[in-house]
Amino acid sequence: MSIGSLYQYYPSKEAILAGLIRALRAELLEDLRGAIDGAAGLSFAAAVEAVLKASLYHHTRRPQLAHALEQLETGLPLDAETLELKQRIRVLITGLLQEYGLEDVDQTAFDLIAITHGLAQAATMSGETDMDALFLRLRRAAFGYLGLDWRTPPA
Repeated sequence: MSIGSLYQYYPSKEAILAGLIRALRAELLEDLRGAIDGAAGLSFAAAVEAVLKASLYHHTRRPQLAHALEQLETGLPLDAETLELKQRIRVLITGLLQEYGLEDVDQTAFDLIAITHGLAQAATMSGETDMDALFLRLRRAAFGYLGLDWRTPPA
């Protein structure tokens, strides 16, 4: 597609970037929803692991693109659709936490998203390729935060 054709659909470079950011957030939402649906009926630890794996997969699918868009996102005003997608991700995680009887689910969801996002992004952008080792560190951080025994082997 030529640049001219692209600008027939998007009024500016910022609009193109916002569209890419929305697509990335929508992919993450679907990855997380699939993980949560697949973990129905499992233990809390297994459900958390499923969400962590989905998030890690999302960050490693196209790490350079994800990093670039997340860096650009900090300088762009978020449109209503992007804000809604971010909120839907948080609501999805909050719902999972509520399902397992946790308290203070809003703050816990926020913290888990930040822990997962920060560790996955930092590791993938530093060139880490051992996703099994990264998953174990991510699991240790999330399980430790949640008060779960991270020393138990992953399910």
